[in-house]
Amino acid sequence: VTVRSQAVAALGQIGAKAEPVAPALLQLLDDPDETVRCQAAVALGKIGANVAASVAALRKLLEGPSAPIKAAAAQALGAFAAAAQPA
Repeated sequence: VTVRSQAVAALGQIGAKAEPVAPALLQLLDDPDETVRCQAAVALGKIGANVAASVAALRKLLEGPSAPIKAAAAQALGAFAAAAQPA
């Protein structure tokens, strides 16, 4: 676990208030560090911002070979779906 991945995870814990960093998190989905990519995916789901761009990028991750990244992307997509459900 790197400091960068911990920082990204912390942004996810902040939730919707971290919305301004969503574009940076989208860029981190292409990071060379798999742990950072996983944390960025999960953080995007927790923040719930930039829905169209986030969902498109997360769907793309589902096509890759990495099981941990696929799991993180699926978790994030699930968070977006849950947020879209009527109360």
